[in-house]
Amino acid sequence: MFSSFDRTDKRPVLLALVVVTGVLIITQLLANSVPEDRAIKAAEDVGYSNVRVISKDTVFIQLKGCDKSDSVLFNIEGTNPTGQKRTFIVCAGWFKGATVRSI
Repeated sequence: MFSSFDRTDKRPVLLALVVVTGVLIITQLLANSVPEDRAIKAAEDVGYSNVRVISKDTVFIQLKGCDKSDSVLFNIEGTNPTGQKRTFIVCAGWFKGATVRSI
């Protein structure tokens, strides 16, 4: 017999697009609300001084060295304990601390 599924009904596709868009917006809002102070403190805790945030990234950060539980990557510049100026990254998220990583 005939199927009750209407192939012209676009509501499921539209609903899926709305849900995906909503999740992306919420994820970006959470990532952008992680304060720079958290990254600066993490760098200072491992011995860096004169720490400053160069940039903040929230897109494809797992491909740039962060973990899947991180939501933001900070590019940081600071002076290490031996007095050398270094550039490194700090990965952070709302549900975890911040991690200093060398590049």
